[in-house]
Amino acid sequence: MPKRPTSCAYCGGPLPPPALTGRPRSFCSAQCRRANEMVVVSRRREEMERREAERREAEWKTKEKAREDKAEREYQRAIKAGGDVAAEAKWQRLYDQVSDEGRYDLCQWALESGHPGACSNRTVEVFCAKHNRELERDIERRRRAKAREDEHAVPKRTTPSPSRARRISTKHSASNWPAYKARHPGRARFYASSTWRSMRDRQLRGHPTCVVCGDKASHVDHVLAIANGGTTDGPLQSMCRRCHLQKTVKDSHQAAKLAAARRR
Repeated sequence: MPKRPTSCAYCGGPLPPPALTGRPRSFCSAQCRRANEMVVVSRRREEMERREAERREAEWKTKEKAREDKAEREYQRAIKAGGDVAAEAKWQRLYDQVSDEGRYDLCQWALESGHPGACSNRTVEVFCAKHNRELERDIERRRRAKAREDEHAVPKRTTPSPSRARRISTKHSASNWPAYKARHPGRARFYASSTWRSMRDRQLRGHPTCVVCGDKASHVDHVLAIANGGTTDGPLQSMCRRCHLQKTVKDSHQAAKLAAARRR
């Protein structure tokens, strides 16, 4: 025969004597019985919520696995396609990996500026240091171009402008170099030799400024042009590009006059 309980199953207090029916009681009062029923219902609800959460988590993992498998198939398909498609897919995968780390991002030069070629440099800003410098140079170029436009923007004249001297083009520009070589092969060989390059570099190191305007010199010129009777040995002088072209035009005109005088 099972032993009759002597304490309440809910509060632990002593049980009253059995009722006239003789059935054993498990609770000391109706309040304890109702409280116990609420506890049982609450436990069942918690168990159902736990099972529902496990079901939702399992469903989410299944969907996440399917999404990852689909992304992997698309990535492999892009790699097989090659070219820009493969490069963009590799960049996007690397970008996702770096973003998951939470410390850096990839340079978004190709996405933000529309320039071709994806950059895989890590940065804490939008662009890496290299492309930040390129962006600053681009902004500076546009600023200078705008300044030149504003500088050359001349208002409409109401009176006729004075006549201007006709600009005389030089015959020694880079585009006329083949004709110059055909007409003066000896001079062309000298200017293409290492001897002239050594003389030019030595002159620029010793005199880095233009003898006419004082700007930084980039050309070396014979004081007396070879066409006018000068020698290849010098003397030499440092000049900027603009002043050198102007002197070359004058020397060409003088040489033409001397040639015309000799033909007479």
